[in-house]
Amino acid sequence: MNYSKPEILQLSVTGTCNYKCIMCNIWQNGRTDDLSVQDFKSILGTSLFSQIKCVGIHGGEPTMRKDLIEICQVITDTLPSLEGACILTNGYKGKSYADTFEHINTLFQSKGIAFSVLVSIDGLNEIHDINRGVRNSFSKASSLLFELLKRNIKAFPACTVTQANIHQVREIHSWFKEKKLEYYTFRLASPIARLNNNDCDHNWTFTNNQKFDLSTFFEDLANMGVGGEFRQNIYNNLSDHLSMNTGRQTQCLYQSKGICLHYNGELSYCSVSGPSLGNALTADPEVLYSQKLEERERMVSSDCINCLHDCCSINPSQDLRSRALPKARPTPDKYTQAVPYVNKTAEWKNVLITGWYGTETAGDKAILGALISQIRVKYPNVHIFISSINDRALYQTMRELEVENFSIIGLDEIPSPSLIKQVQAVIMGGGPLEEINQTDFILRAFQLAAEYQVERIIFGCGYGPFHTQKIQSMVEEICTLATSGFFRDEESLVRAHNAGIQTNLKVAYDSAFSFIHSKFQKKQRHNEIIVLARAGTPQYWNKSSEELHEMDINFLDKIIPALARFANENQVTVKFLPMHQLNIGGNDRDFNNFIENKIQQSNEHFDYKVEKGYLPINKLVSYINRAEMTIPVRYHGHIFSAALNTPFISIDYTGSKNKVSELLRKLNWENETMKWQSPDTKQFYNLLKSTWEKRLELAQKLKNANNKISEELANIYNELF
Repeated sequence: MNYSKPEILQLSVTGTCNYKCIMCNIWQNGRTDDLSVQDFKSILGTSLFSQIKCVGIHGGEPTMRKDLIEICQVITDTLPSLEGACILTNGYKGKSYADTFEHINTLFQSKGIAFSVLVSIDGLNEIHDINRGVRNSFSKASSLLFELLKRNIKAFPACTVTQANIHQVREIHSWFKEKKLEYYTFRLASPIARLNNNDCDHNWTFTNNQKFDLSTFFEDLANMGVGGEFRQNIYNNLSDHLSMNTGRQTQCLYQSKGICLHYNGELSYCSVSGPSLGNALTADPEVLYSQKLEERERMVSSDCINCLHDCCSINPSQDLRSRALPKARPTPDKYTQAVPYVNKTAEWKNVLITGWYGTETAGDKAILGALISQIRVKYPNVHIFISSINDRALYQTMRELEVENFSIIGLDEIPSPSLIKQVQAVIMGGGPLEEINQTDFILRAFQLAAEYQVERIIFGCGYGPFHTQKIQSMVEEICTLATSGFFRDEESLVRAHNAGIQTNLKVAYDSAFSFIHSKFQKKQRHNEIIVLARAGTPQYWNKSSEELHEMDINFLDKIIPALARFANENQVTVKFLPMHQLNIGGNDRDFNNFIENKIQQSNEHFDYKVEKGYLPINKLVSYINRAEMTIPVRYHGHIFSAALNTPFISIDYTGSKNKVSELLRKLNWENETMKWQSPDTKQFYNLLKSTWEKRLELAQKLKNANNKISEELANIYNELF
């Protein structure tokens, strides 16, 4: 069989390791009979390795070998085509090993061979130590990393994601950026044959919620260009696989041009999978490599699809296959069973819900949940087409809402005659009608719906704010084209009328309310305060990002002392929970991590917890439902609290005559609020104290208001559907 000589080599120089990483069992080998320097020279000097361009030196832990410099000398002497080398280390010797790495770096550089050191950094402080199974390992690894960089040796951190550190990956990434590291990698722990780690799978078996969270994290890394094109392809592949189970989409050099030489002389095509080809000490390596190429073909056809290791081709852009889309997602030319809209009393067979889905907050999920549940009360078998900006995020939302019988299509695909002819209603499903460039797609869908006499509904949207006449004109036409619907607040209707829009749209409470209120359960309250924070947004403030950040700092500097004092006086636990967990729109977990850093810097000591992991909507609701009170900043944090009869202190970040102030006016809640832009420590402490003392009375007040709100929304829903 014809074959090419390998060009990339994984070289294990020892089977011994002094760490007890939770994703690896190689440390259980104890002492191993490693190849000698002369053994490496004999094997690597054979013709099989004459075309090797890149070598990865690992173990076990390679720095446990006292003759590592001599082994590297052999590598430079015996591999004539070598262009690059990298040593992977756990960094256990700390910066004291920097002299050795400097010697090795000089050795490779003198031969014109690029050299780098990959240092495992799996978390911050104790999280890294847990992942690596050794105390104080973080301080040693990080000190080595920065010492190497100080000496101008190319070094970068690599994070292996497991159950131990999944909740901290964003903090780790922020730390890498804060330290101005030019290159770093994230990889998933996975089964690797040479590590004998199949029984460690519980450390990388993730729940569906964790998979989604990781998929968005890897997608964010790809979108930010972390690691260049090479890593972008890997991150996109991981994101697709975690969220949509697509399998491996990137090819790997080991499928055709890779070889692994193990510490004991065994050869294999792949370190992740595949049997030994034999021992290079007792047989010609080239014969061993060539005699089992059929086995390599079998591995490529059957094993590689399930592999999530971050090996990839030298030129991944050429090897990247088309990224798979979910099978449930149709394209416009597949709408072959279009049926004309007859009249409003006709049975709804298909409906199109559009909006900004794929970027949704917890509030948007609740709006969508309310909309779909109300449609299916009357039309239980209706098929739902729903537009998306991000398929992964929307699929997760539909799983959380337990929705079936739906198809996801791109927002840019909805202005399709074949689609609009097939549906009996086009619904702008909540969220804002404001300064968003993609508004054009929704307008064109509404225009087509009007042309084909398909019903057009606005379901609880807000109106404005706008910064350009272009987008405002689009929204004005959407509102004019609507056959029915409602705004979520009085101010939106006033703005629409002031813009000269002639519309029959009404006003009702935000529809998220009815969905959340349906989840209310009378439970024993926990001695907890839930904070639903968000960073300042330019949506309501004509400020630069730097100015908004300074306003955030000022806000936290004022409220943290009051919160700490009150929590200590009343033995209350304060929990910081996210309402939004995607980068688009501002990930609340990032801001909550910032809050945690501010608390630590303030030297205030009180019982608090910051939710690091992904929080599905049902879990968020359960936390708010059982809390004694909440402190919402996000608008829908107010809605969730009110709907669950949980007293709250409003932090109004929207300014006067906007959605928060309008909601507070409706609830007669204007005494339990503070302006985000003008925080005051004493005022906030007094608010905490008074709201706490009146919490039973306030809970009853919300309960009474909820009956009226529920009736109002029920009437609106009956008119619409």
